[in-house]
Amino acid sequence: MIRVIYLLHNPDVRDRILTSCVTGKGFKDDRVRIPDRSMIDDVATGDKGWVDAVYRFGNRFVHLTDAHDYAEVDPFQAYEHKDEVIKYLNQYHGGMLPGRPLDDSSTLRDIAAYAPYVLDKITKNLNGCIESLREEVAPLNEGLV
Repeated sequence: MIRVIYLLHNPDVRDRILTSCVTGKGFKDDRVRIPDRSMIDDVATGDKGWVDAVYRFGNRFVHLTDAHDYAEVDPFQAYEHKDEVIKYLNQYHGGMLPGRPLDDSSTLRDIAAYAPYVLDKITKNLNGCIESLREEVAPLNEGLV
């Protein structure tokens, strides 16, 4: 989703990146691979501030960190930016589950209960972004066929 949002926000490099992807060279602008962190820094502004929060939280589970020590410490309780995650989940998904809103005492199990709703929202947002990208790219490619 970050890559699609990046392409929407950067029409000046979009054709080069898409060409690189289609030719099997990866998500690159000319010869330089665009790191996820650069894309996030570029798009995580305004109403897309959640992008950075999701990226940082997800990275703790993708890479080997103290978040994998479930037997000793709840990984969400040990997360330094948990207030940010709580804020976004309550803001975008509050009321979808019975019980109280998330707070500082919430655990990874509490957070995980939101996964189906978060994934559904991501899917809908991604489909909307892809459609927007198609609409922007299609007129440019009409003369190429």
